[in-house]
Amino acid sequence: MSRPDLNGTWNQVKNDNFDAYMRALNVGFATRKIGNMLSPQKVITQAGDHMNIKTLSTFKNHEIDFDLGQEFEEHTLDGRTVKTTINWDGEKLCADQKGEKADRGWCHTLVDGILHLDLHCGDVRCHQEFKKES
Repeated sequence: MSRPDLNGTWNQVKNDNFDAYMRALNVGFATRKIGNMLSPQKVITQAGDHMNIKTLSTFKNHEIDFDLGQEFEEHTLDGRTVKTTINWDGEKLCADQKGEKADRGWCHTLVDGILHLDLHCGDVRCHQEFKKES
């Protein structure tokens, strides 16, 4: 099974249940309000087992540069430091984030040209979709 090509610049077109996800992370009211108004862009570069994912917005930018399967220290957009490991699970690119919140992570999947991002913290789920720039 070949891995999907996630390379490119992706613009957010859908964001479901993000406020509940941020509440599950104990993100403050003001930051949640700002976060809910944003439509971030993702810039993904993948070269074999090395990847770089940038999340860009008018509020805050975030970048992770990593090798698949290698745990690294990540400073998340919500201000936490977690130990993150990212791997392919079939055609899904999934992250496990270990820190003060249990059962936290995300998965990217590519379906019909749309990049899906499913975030979870405990039993709270958020679904986002991104369309590739032409």
